[in-house]
Amino acid sequence: GQAGVLRVASELMLRGFPVLFPAVDEGVDLFVEGGTRIQVKTTKMVLSGGKSSFRLTPGYRMTRDGKVYLSARNFSEYCDFVVLFNVKLDKFWIVPAGLLDGFKACSAGASGRSAKLGPDQVDAIRVARDLGYSWQHIADEYGVSAGLIRQIVKSPFYGKLSSRTRRSVGEEIDKHESDWSLIGSHAKLVSEEARNTISVEVCHS
Repeated sequence: GQAGVLRVASELMLRGFPVLFPAVDEGVDLFVEGGTRIQVKTTKMVLSGGKSSFRLTPGYRMTRDGKVYLSARNFSEYCDFVVLFNVKLDKFWIVPAGLLDGFKACSAGASGRSAKLGPDQVDAIRVARDLGYSWQHIADEYGVSAGLIRQIVKSPFYGKLSSRTRRSVGEEIDKHESDWSLIGSHAKLVSEEARNTISVEVCHS
């Protein structure tokens, strides 16, 4: 939400980055002066083992004809970084946008220390819910949150990606915890490219 965007903006400004807010939200929440584009994703969810869970794309939207399931986004098409922020843990992950292309959700923190739900477990969770077990009962059985159980049961897309793919991406995300220098390096590169472009245009005018 907007509170997360403002929190990330504060962190950037404390580090000396001039921050700009777009007038219209078309997938970019913040600009760092020079043109670096940032999308912010905020969560309060903490899973067992201290892992943060983030929803990157709404699972569906309602229309007159019922639910329309939404496809995963390619973040790299409209932003340079996705900053993941967990309110409860007060932790940030500064993730290159391309790393999250094609994902509807991701996790960060505590890589490899929490339970992994494979395809067989996902199927068993759905069966348990069909049999009438409560969200919390199933969550306790698998050592995860009731919110994750709801996501598994309600989303037909959950589990389509291999656990190895999700795990490898999670490990890459963890490498970028509080790595604000990535934004600084990118902003510097964008500014240099802009100056070179202006120089070329002046020479040809």
